[in-house]
Amino acid sequence: MTTTAAPPLGVRTRIQANVPQMSEAMTKLATLLLDEPLAPLELSITELAARAGTSAATVTRFCRLIGYAGYLPFRVGVAADAGRLRADETWRVDIYGIGGSAVMAREMQLRLYRIGINAQHWGEVHDGLTSAALLDDDSVAIAISNTGRTVETIEMLAQAKSSGALTLAITSNADSPLAALADVHLVTVAPDVYLQPDDLSAKHAQLFALDLLYLIVAQRNFPRTATTLAASAAAVAPHRRAPTRDRRPTRRRRSAHSTQEAGR
Repeated sequence: MTTTAAPPLGVRTRIQANVPQMSEAMTKLATLLLDEPLAPLELSITELAARAGTSAATVTRFCRLIGYAGYLPFRVGVAADAGRLRADETWRVDIYGIGGSAVMAREMQLRLYRIGINAQHWGEVHDGLTSAALLDDDSVAIAISNTGRTVETIEMLAQAKSSGALTLAITSNADSPLAALADVHLVTVAPDVYLQPDDLSAKHAQLFALDLLYLIVAQRNFPRTATTLAASAAAVAPHRRAPTRDRRPTRRRRSAHSTQEAGR
């Protein structure tokens, strides 16, 4: 017999369950967090304490009471809650690319995912066709190919289109089969007379087009974009080393030392 693990308790649930045990100062903090659940993603522990009219020590005790070791794990919990967006609240996006274009497809997928877009990238035709067959008219399919003639990429986009998805092709050739297939075509002009077969200039042009698309999508719902970016930043913060002081002598000190040496 198999059992399904219960989903982790969210921050809001933990706060509500522990309100009866809270002191007056903690209750103020709980009220603030229930009204502004994303505040910890923007505020330091001192700033949050000041906003609630309490102390940083109280914030730490509050975090421990609801099951977190400290303020940083608590912020990660808040970030995790913010990042749990239901799939039906966002677009479904497939991104196709073979070979070098697969790198660009993954880059775009990572950017969209960080702002709450349910995106997947596919660089293998069988997997891509399977995913494309599951799309519908609420989906978007993006195909990346410098020449616009990569057979596997064309097949994946064709399947996505037949499933009802809006299709977009990014190529350097407006007369290519991929461009003709897509509902929307973006031309990425890149010289083709050098650095073949892996043309870096093509990737720069593709990345520029993808950056513009990303910015357009991000601006469509800027509050959600800001929230999801803050959530993902807080989630990875524990894995970043704190900056270390530069112990090298300053230029002024080195100059003074050199002057002293020269005068000896």
